[in-house]
Amino acid sequence: MAGSRGKRYAADAGEAGVWLGSRLTNGLLGLLHVTLVTAAIGPSEAGRFFFFWTSVWLLGTVLRFGLEGILPRVVAEAQVAGREVPSLRRPAIAGLAACGLALVPLLVLFRLPVSAATVGVSLALAACWAGTLVLSATLKAHGRVGMSGIVGNTIWPLAPTLAPVLVLGRDAGWQELAGVTAAMAVLSLVAAYAVAARTLGRAPLRRLMSGQSPVLGLEADVVGAALLSVLYELLLWLPVLMLALAGKGGVAAAGMFAAVRVTGLVSWPYNAVVALLTPRIAQALAARDMARTRSLLVTGSLVGVAVTLPVAIIVVLAARPILELFDPAYGFVAGALALLVIGRVFDAAAGPVGEALLVGRGTWLDCALVSAGHDGSPVTMRYGGLMSIVAGSHGSERDDSAYVSPAFALGLEQEYTFSAPARTLSSLLDEIGAPQVDLLSLDVEGFEAQALAGLDLDRHAPRFILVEIHDIATGRVPIEAVLGDRYVAVEQLSPLDLLYARADQPAARAAEKI
Repeated sequence: MAGSRGKRYAADAGEAGVWLGSRLTNGLLGLLHVTLVTAAIGPSEAGRFFFFWTSVWLLGTVLRFGLEGILPRVVAEAQVAGREVPSLRRPAIAGLAACGLALVPLLVLFRLPVSAATVGVSLALAACWAGTLVLSATLKAHGRVGMSGIVGNTIWPLAPTLAPVLVLGRDAGWQELAGVTAAMAVLSLVAAYAVAARTLGRAPLRRLMSGQSPVLGLEADVVGAALLSVLYELLLWLPVLMLALAGKGGVAAAGMFAAVRVTGLVSWPYNAVVALLTPRIAQALAARDMARTRSLLVTGSLVGVAVTLPVAIIVVLAARPILELFDPAYGFVAGALALLVIGRVFDAAAGPVGEALLVGRGTWLDCALVSAGHDGSPVTMRYGGLMSIVAGSHGSERDDSAYVSPAFALGLEQEYTFSAPARTLSSLLDEIGAPQVDLLSLDVEGFEAQALAGLDLDRHAPRFILVEIHDIATGRVPIEAVLGDRYVAVEQLSPLDLLYARADQPAARAAEKI
């Protein structure tokens, strides 16, 4: 036992060491990139190029649609359930659509020309970056943290970083450098795919974008991950964004971009901690092991701060000399650099929690709610989004399909039948360690009474219960037979929704019986 644990720790240390080394390389490549761009086209043109770089980076974030965040969760859930990893084709298509909508506003925001050349180069570069980082996330999701770091932290930036060397001494402007950078990024993408395919095999990579079932739908968690990713990157590049909004470019933009890149160097220690823990957090959440999840989050936060603080102190104390290494004109943003570095210390503490938000489902549990007397056998369900039903509950397969068909009107998801584990409401509340429940909202397409019969009201009695009832006149009878005199119907909130209050609540005592 001790020997296996020691081997695991040694393997973890090896993976973390490789990732840490790749992250350090990434930080150094970032600093080299700022230096080479400034030397190749001068501080003023460098400012415009860095505006272009930031706009394309944000565009690539939109294009990824949070895939790098949800991949660990998707893979972990598939592994725990023993099923095939679903295709990410629909989120990828949504990312393409969002990218198309964001492209022109981003170019306008950063005062870049909305020309065919700029649009083409922006899209090509964003696609290469997005593809490379999704490959990196795929490796991390499969537990290959070290290789993930090599792809995402080294292969991805290496070719674009060296692009300025090709225009040195040619009196080039930012647009020529942008074109060369896009061409070099294609090389990075090809190299990243080769490494990922050699590590995992080609089949898992093809599977991610195939149209075969199962296909991951645009669930709330998927869209939420996309929004969180974009929000995080907006905050990361906020100083450069604010300069663009204020109409400040040139040397000011170049100096602030340099400050943001230096700040990135401070993040590599805690990013290594988060990268190592992400597959484990995803596995713990997929297995609904809340105690282990909490332990991983606390450990990650403490270790993240411990490894980040020394680097942060050094950078804050040496902010001006560091910036002036790139160009003497950049020293004026030393104060901004110090503030950004302090912010990264807080990031180190919150990093594992943020990752859990991306790879987890919050309180989302996939199961069929049953009464306490159920025999425990799985329940066959027909998927219809919020209108999912027990298979056969409408008489025939054809009638079931007709009932759920409105859920697929937009063509974003497909109807299918699946087997769900049978659980009682009280067993779920016990599992997640739920405290007092204030409001239980129940919408289970006609099986409300059966679901409530799985709630042990002696241990779990919500203050309020909101129930959707398709025919309140007749549908409330079996529900109130389960609730008995413990609950009082206090208000009909809609033609289909009835609110019950626990009998000891003031609302129940004051309400007229309805």
